[in-house]
Amino acid sequence: MVAGALKAQDPHFSQFFASPLTLNPAFTGKFDGIWRLAANHRDQWPSIPKAYVTTSASVDFSILKKKIPEYDVFGVGLSGLSDASANSQLKLNYGSLSTSYHKALDENGYNTIGVGFQGTYSSMILDVSKLTFEDMLTQNGFTGTTSDVLTNGNAQNYFDLDAGLLFSGSTNGENNYYIGTSMYHINRPKVGFVDKSWYL
Repeated sequence: MVAGALKAQDPHFSQFFASPLTLNPAFTGKFDGIWRLAANHRDQWPSIPKAYVTTSASVDFSILKKKIPEYDVFGVGLSGLSDASANSQLKLNYGSLSTSYHKALDENGYNTIGVGFQGTYSSMILDVSKLTFEDMLTQNGFTGTTSDVLTNGNAQNYFDLDAGLLFSGSTNGENNYYIGTSMYHINRPKVGFVDKSWYL
């Protein structure tokens, strides 16, 4: 048996700027307005039926406006994301609560520095009935049964922690630019359908 390490990326959108809370938790509440609603849907490679289908929605707003300095922003947001791969053989679902605080660096609030945090409850489900394993094909044909076992079950639930920094700048209050960084999976949850010790 040969074993190796695999790495994968999180679900993402081509128009990432339209999904602020999945880009950086520090974007929470950082906008002009009372509240912001964002929704995204992606069907990648539509010529392959339901190869990758991702949907997300979020809402965020600022709070305590009368209790913090005028140009500071205290933001709170909720977001959800669903990602299905290979005709829903693998499903990922995320529910997140995020918060951020942005401190004004000048008297007009044109430049701010902010930090954001996000807690995410995640579930991962694998539909084993749609999978095909090597030992299903024998000299007598396709058997449809396998000896491979998902030692950790076909569903995994875990908690994730994310954080981000964001500098927002403007020369006149109308043109805006952002410089930021974010880090997801800070607690590095260990998720898998097969216990590694099963291979030892």
